Amino acid sequence: MKYHLIHLGCQMNQSDAERITSVLHAMGYSPTDSEEDANLLGIVACSVRQKAIDKVYSKIQKWNTWKNRKNLLTFVSGCILPSDREKFLERFDLLFSIKELPELPQMISQYGVVTPGALDPQRMQKAQEIAQHNANQSPASPPRPVGPMWLKDPKPAGLAFTENPLPVTIKQKTPEHTEAVRKSTLHSIRALQDELKSLGGAESIRRTLIQKNPQEDPMGGFWFIEPSYSSDFEAFIPIQNGCDKFCSFCAVPYTRGREVSRPSREILSEVQTLVDRGYKSITLLGQNVNSYGLDKPGQELSFPQLMEEIGKIGDRASQEGREFWTYFTSPHPRDMTDELLHVIAKYPCLAKQIHLPLQSGDDKVLFKMNRNHSMARYRSIVTNIREILPEATIFTDIIVGFTSETNQQFENTRQAVREFKYNMAFIAMYSPRPGAASSRWDDDISQDEKKRRLHLLSQDLQEVSLEYNRQLVGKTLRVLVEKSDRKSGYLSGRTEGKIGVRFPSSDSELIGQFVDLTITSCQALSLEGQLTDARVTAL
Repeated sequence: MKYHLIHLGCQMNQSDAERITSVLHAMGYSPTDSEEDANLLGIVACSVRQKAIDKVYSKIQKWNTWKNRKNLLTFVSGCILPSDREKFLERFDLLFSIKELPELPQMISQYGVVTPGALDPQRMQKAQEIAQHNANQSPASPPRPVGPMWLKDPKPAGLAFTENPLPVTIKQKTPEHTEAVRKSTLHSIRALQDELKSLGGAESIRRTLIQKNPQEDPMGGFWFIEPSYSSDFEAFIPIQNGCDKFCSFCAVPYTRGREVSRPSREILSEVQTLVDRGYKSITLLGQNVNSYGLDKPGQELSFPQLMEEIGKIGDRASQEGREFWTYFTSPHPRDMTDELLHVIAKYPCLAKQIHLPLQSGDDKVLFKMNRNHSMARYRSIVTNIREILPEATIFTDIIVGFTSETNQQFENTRQAVREFKYNMAFIAMYSPRPGAASSRWDDDISQDEKKRRLHLLSQDLQEVSLEYNRQLVGKTLRVLVEKSDRKSGYLSGRTEGKIGVRFPSSDSELIGQFVDLTITSCQALSLEGQLTDARVTAL
């Protein structure tokens, strides 16, 4: 059996997808790049941006039409708001939270076979009433959001699954299509159950995936699942989940929950394993990564202390001739300390690149966003970065068109981009997310005006980035080669500061390796260079 998995949104979702992949492999599935060849189709969704959610609906609408002609099972997980989760329950066969991933084989193995009597309308109505009653009685513990497509909800307490399935409304579909979907889903579940049995059963698979005590993992064993890394030289390591900041525009606290720090010994063990395997780029991930350890004061390392330990791993590796760069994203200015900057300056393996989200260059907008820092505080952090890490590049995130953002407030953001001279900025047009505080306010900036502001800010970014890149022409830089470039006969990679570089070469063996490049020319957001290694013949 084959699966096809799509991940949307941030690098954390990509990292989560790598652990989902490990579970699917343990369940007997093999990957395919073709959606049409897959028996299992899944999405790691992102409710943080409406655009990503729109992609989810587009995919599931197409996939469900395929059930007319093939046996197929669909699932969704990831960062999902409650409002989106309810809609997904009507469209996907399976819905589970990332924290529930270790239980997925067991969930599937417990699904029963629908009997003809179970399709009786009165039984369906009674099941719905009981499920609703249970949800009303225990609002803090709603029914687990996982179940076949022809079940509106999971198995309610007090009900036998095989006797009381809940119907799903498939709008504007013929009875024949509805029955085809039901049979396709049922056949796929049976096939997967048989596969689980042949592999020794759900509990055996779970023990294989999680060989440590799940109770020692604040994510219920999820972090103990060894990921199936999507690259042989770049890896993402989740060190923290959730966020306590509650920025008014952000959905993360409602999709991922409050901050939880992963045990540092597990993080350092994963870093060491990756270094031993020859990985060249390691990125620590968290929704608010530099608040790591603050949920366990006195019990866990602080973020600077964690980075110090990784730095020591780098020093030992360097003595053995191994080289790697360590990054982290995404931090919050409130938790950015000089102690951290000094640790980064101390160790060569800690990359000299800082991602420092701005969001807005205006104090009043920052207050309305509940960012809990002023522009003066942000400015002092940038000043310290320039003093302690003079070679560091600085990336940022910016939102344009936030509720009631005036032209002058936007101009303040433009001024901040010119002042701080970012090397890269990820600029997004504001879109309200259900559940976030700002969703209660009028989205009163027109789409055309948001596009205009995004265009102007992008121009400002290109000007300051080009100014920086021009200073690099003629210098020799260390570059990690990542892939073949879109330009034929070229490879591309990134500097330690994550600036994209391409260079003429057709030697695919360089991918995943460090090379030294002499920079020959530049554009606003990228560089071009020549290999300085005489052993490699450039085209």
